Amino acid sequence: ESGHLVSHSDRSIVAAGHDMFSTRPEIQQLRNVRPDDLKPHLMRYTGTDGKYVIADYHQVPLTQWGVVIERDESEVYRTRNRLVWLAIGGFFGVILLVIPLAVLFSFRLTTPLARLSRATKALALGDLSSRSDVTSRDEIGMLAGTFNQMADLRQKSEETLAQERERLSVTLRSVGDGII
Repeated sequence: ESGHLVSHSDRSIVAAGHDMFSTRPEIQQLRNVRPDDLKPHLMRYTGTDGKYVIADYHQVPLTQWGVVIERDESEVYRTRNRLVWLAIGGFFGVILLVIPLAVLFSFRLTTPLARLSRATKALALGDLSSRSDVTSRDEIGMLAGTFNQMADLRQKSEETLAQERERLSVTLRSVGDGII
């Protein structure tokens, strides 16, 4: 009741003069918190060994006795720090997994499209033998197959047109002979 330390987990503190320990300003400040407040009454201060300490004071109901619990700040935050490092490691682990998969997927998508694009440009410039060598069974493969069919039809149309021109040319040359 007088504010003196009765017991402590470290016996050397009790034996070393508990009167001074129990009247430290930090503990007095913790004791001055209203007992009906349900929030935790935590305080952070530098302990006797120079390390940061987290302390909590709770008054024993219906008495003037109180309990102060102190822990090294490093001990209090050890689990939190492990979880933070685990989360950071997990984040970078996922990134290291996702980036190669994204690169692989983009190459799988862009390489056939680039080949199809080159074949299309060659056909547009007059290379009627240009075909796409994409043989996958996805949409790009279907598009490449359709492109190859269109290239075949265009080549046949050009060959038919060339034959008709030749026949027309022969006919026109023959007409001149018949008129003479």
